[in-house]
Amino acid sequence: MTPDEVFIEDVAVRVRQAITQHKLTQNEVTEQSGVSTSVLSQWLQRKYRGDSKGIANRLAVWLRDVALLGPEALRQRARGGGVSESTPRRMSTPDFRLASAVPSL
Repeated sequence: MTPDEVFIEDVAVRVRQAITQHKLTQNEVTEQSGVSTSVLSQWLQRKYRGDSKGIANRLAVWLRDVALLGPEALRQRARGGGVSESTPRRMSTPDFRLASAVPSL
């Protein structure tokens, strides 16, 4: 398998796991990811004839969002709502460039 094929397969496995784990429908995945229903269905069945890597990239971003925000926040966002205050937010990491600018004592 080529590296692209490995990436595509990995994303497909993780999308299926996310659907099962979070009890999502394919329609919810399409609303949240921007991938059309027919493309997602064909892509998951390995029947998609278009840019499979492009779809994998888009779904990888969706998987990242599921991990960072959670599926309920994505459901709310797909319905046109914003992210609520109860939605977990990504913690910021220190900027090591700033830390290196501080003189040592």
